[in-house]
Amino acid sequence: MLKKQRIVITGAAGNNGGKLKEAFKEMYDLVLFNRNRDVSGEILLADLSVYDPLWAEHFAGAETEQASLSARGYVNVSAKSSLSP
Repeated sequence: MLKKQRIVITGAAGNNGGKLKEAFKEMYDLVLFNRNRDVSGEILLADLSVYDPLWAEHFAGAETEQASLSARGYVNVSAKSSLSP
């Protein structure tokens, strides 16, 4: 079985982050971040404006996606690259 690519979604508890999470949850190994608390426990709490090695380690091996959502909720991916430690 192929290993799923890791995707990091920031703002995962917000409107757009939630839509990306739903769109990608079956295809990718998701790492979810949000600045505010999440009651589900699946989203990591982190302020990404202040570097911290505790959250930075979750980016190792992740794919980067520059994605945007259209008004109808479609995901448009325009760039992709791989992060390495």
